Amino acid sequence: VGETRKWLAKAIEAGEAANGRFELEGDLWDFPFAGGQGGRFLAEAPIEGARLRYHPAWPAIDGIRGDIRLANESIEVRATRATVYETRLVKTRARLANVTADPPVLELEGEAETTGSDSVRFLRETPLVDGPGAFTKTVAVDGPVKVRIRLQYPLWGRDPLRVAGEYAFDGATASVGRSLAMTGLKGTLAFTERTVSAPGLAGTMFGQPAQ
Repeated sequence: VGETRKWLAKAIEAGEAANGRFELEGDLWDFPFAGGQGGRFLAEAPIEGARLRYHPAWPAIDGIRGDIRLANESIEVRATRATVYETRLVKTRARLANVTADPPVLELEGEAETTGSDSVRFLRETPLVDGPGAFTKTVAVDGPVKVRIRLQYPLWGRDPLRVAGEYAFDGATASVGRSLAMTGLKGTLAFTERTVSAPGLAGTMFGQPAQ
């Protein structure tokens, strides 16, 4: 719990909480009452203007409006509004299911409707740029994109961070340099921390259908 508390103190870099609710029942010796055994702990409040730096190598989530809830051994943040760079997140949830685990695993889920340029920036400024996101070094994307991503991040230890995400294109343009471009890009590009695949991605190149 002590190490998790240190992570939490570093991860929440800004924000205000007001009009919260607090409940505590049971012997503090049994805190945080894992599984509801021995007592009950609950602290929850709406938050505004929060900033969550969940991982030092990944982009922070800014401007969070939503709720934070600590219930026994779990911590959860649900955002109704948030941003990464210029992208507005439409659904975001960060959760530690068990702060007493060794290690606790942060689960982060988010959805966004963004422009291609901003979504490419997200991949380019994460460790994925040296793996499945390497294409962002040379490929520029312009146009509307829907993004979904899910991270599983052990707060310490040797287990790697797990990533599952996808880009859904509906008429975007992908270009390499000034002369090579695929327009009317439609389909889905899926990626993990190790792989990238886009078997159904299609568009138009040099006036001809292309995949």
